[in-house]
Amino acid sequence: MEKEPPPFSMKNKDIIKQIDAASVEDREFRPYLGASLIGNNCEAFLQMQLKGYPAKDFAPHTLRIFALGHVLEDMVVADLKKGGFKVMEKDDLTGRQFEWKECGGHVKAHADGLIDIDAGSLSLLEIKSMNDKKWGEFKKEGVRISHPNYFAQCQMMMGMGKIKTALLVAYNKNTSHYHTEIIPFDDLAFSHIAMKINRVLAGGRERTSDSPDRMVCKFCNRRPVCWTEDMDSLIAKECRTCNWSKANDDGSWQCMKHEKRCREICDDWVRINLEEQEPWI
Repeated sequence: MEKEPPPFSMKNKDIIKQIDAASVEDREFRPYLGASLIGNNCEAFLQMQLKGYPAKDFAPHTLRIFALGHVLEDMVVADLKKGGFKVMEKDDLTGRQFEWKECGGHVKAHADGLIDIDAGSLSLLEIKSMNDKKWGEFKKEGVRISHPNYFAQCQMMMGMGKIKTALLVAYNKNTSHYHTEIIPFDDLAFSHIAMKINRVLAGGRERTSDSPDRMVCKFCNRRPVCWTEDMDSLIAKECRTCNWSKANDDGSWQCMKHEKRCREICDDWVRINLEEQEPWI
């Protein structure tokens, strides 16, 4: 008589836990003001981004959503090329993603690519994947209303790259339908973004909310470091993260307490003060 195989020792939930444990977030804080986040109207959030303050880890399933977005970008580019469009995903001069920098690297913008949609005139290419609800809102209302953060992202990249138009391609993750919008450069919108950037570079750190319980804060991944001291042990003690430091145009930092360029950390380091603006702002 044949022996019955031994029962599996690993349960379904353990399999999922093991997969999730392997989905470790890349903890690179990217300490600069990037186009993908510039639509956020909270100066405190942007200031912490600029200074490289830690953020709460995303859940494993959220990280997989981000990863899927990158996979879909490649598929969208392939479809555009099949459709006869000339797409450049890389900068021929660097062999890397198109990048524009300002203020010594304190401000950066990275594009999905450039595309020729009008007889030789290159447009910015931005690719987004959306669930059916968000995709429907985009199709009905247009990106400026449905996704103001994407609109700001495109305007910042167009302004920095001196590009007149952007093509936003949205992929519906539920139905695999596409919807596109050609976005013209808006000088007024870019000016508003530039003023926001300049204020944050000068030290602006005003919160958009007066309570951590408001909706705008509840879903912010910097809520723990903004409203509590729960993540203070993860803050790197560097001149950049100090409350007294201010960004210089050449990419360095200026100590406003000792009135000199930052060289190395000193005993006067203190975490960023989000309760009030500093007098030099």
